[in-house]
Amino acid sequence: MIVIDTSFKIDGFPNTYFYQVKGPLTLSDIEYISTINCQAILVFENTKYLSQEYVRMINNPRVRISVQGGLNYFEINKYREKSYVDRTIYKPNELASIIELMEKIERKIIYSWTDRQKALFVYKTLSESLHYTRDYEDVYVDGHDTSRSLSGLLYGSFVCAGFAMVFKEIMDRIGIPCVYQNLQHTHSWNILQLEGRYYGIDLTWDCSKGSNNQCSFDNFGLQPDFYVEQYHSTADAEEKAYPLSIFQRADLDRDIDTITKQKPIDYIDMIPVQDSNNRLFILPMRKDINGIYSYIVYVYGKALLIHTNKEPRKLYSIDIFHCIENNGLDPELLKKPEKNFVTYQRYDESNFLIKKSKSINDEMTEFYYYDIEKIKGKPYVRKIVILSEMDLYKEWEDSMNTVIANRLLSMERVERKATKARGYVGYAGSSRTIFYDSDFERDKLHIINHI
Repeated sequence: MIVIDTSFKIDGFPNTYFYQVKGPLTLSDIEYISTINCQAILVFENTKYLSQEYVRMINNPRVRISVQGGLNYFEINKYREKSYVDRTIYKPNELASIIELMEKIERKIIYSWTDRQKALFVYKTLSESLHYTRDYEDVYVDGHDTSRSLSGLLYGSFVCAGFAMVFKEIMDRIGIPCVYQNLQHTHSWNILQLEGRYYGIDLTWDCSKGSNNQCSFDNFGLQPDFYVEQYHSTADAEEKAYPLSIFQRADLDRDIDTITKQKPIDYIDMIPVQDSNNRLFILPMRKDINGIYSYIVYVYGKALLIHTNKEPRKLYSIDIFHCIENNGLDPELLKKPEKNFVTYQRYDESNFLIKKSKSINDEMTEFYYYDIEKIKGKPYVRKIVILSEMDLYKEWEDSMNTVIANRLLSMERVERKATKARGYVGYAGSSRTIFYDSDFERDKLHIINHI
């Protein structure tokens, strides 16, 4: 919902109205924005609920968007200076492109990681993909200092203010509490909150002093006297000094090893396939030695697996429907691949797909679980590993399929198990009893916590 605050004025912004937007941007909001006939700035606390598609739909030339991040000029006096407010303001297309880049980083985050592992991954990605711009190298585009705003993502470089802003912005977007701190005209950094404790984070120094473009993590919550270190003073009256804790390097190293070696596969962007009559989405799975592609297809709310020799971008809706009508096999193929998948539907009409992977041992079988969900209006595939003795490919009676879909693999149960058991879900035996072997799970699966 858009709320206008006509009483709020900033020197340097004459005849400009600030519209405070709370909650997601809706289509009705966009319709209203098109009617604004004055110079206006839409003010968002952050981009967490902003869809890049909706932002691109804003085409009123009088309208700009302000993403405050840590620069809350409604409440903090020092950020009402024009130089600070300018850092928060973007053209709609510019902001949409920034959101798109942040989404690319976020899709590589494995949602079963701990919050610290997620924060480390973002910290590492930004440190190794961005350039530290010194004051004499400031990047200006159309009179706008991109190195001190989120726009630096578009140009690959920041000074400290930009680093602190983008780190906080992504933390806000993925739900990890983070504070932007600033010693006015001197330095900016972050305070990260994890499990009720606060840690000093300074991405700038790990980006500017890295060796061979590798993040050292030396400035990720390791300094015992963070506020005494260079430029971290809270001398500004409006800055709060948090009681800081520190991480143990050995603990960080284990988490760094996890985020470095574990392949980010949870959220995978799908490829749209379109003709004049239908629109659907596909996820390329693999190509075998015979040149046969296997795809997961999302169409009409259902998840299906098909096999064809056509490349993703060369597929048309008609091709895919021919495959679906032929039990998932392209009629042009001479050799029928093994059919090793099954689809289920829950009571709420959501669909998911199970694909057999490989045997773990005599007790457990490994399956891949694909749940297709919409994020900001676009379909994404979430992949989780299921370990179960239950043969999901047997021709169970309808009642058993319902049990699998709505009890064993209900969305609530999958979310709970995936979060607390490191991505593994399931454990229903072939005798329809619960399977549990703590030694196997600890030694082979490395699962420590259970529900």
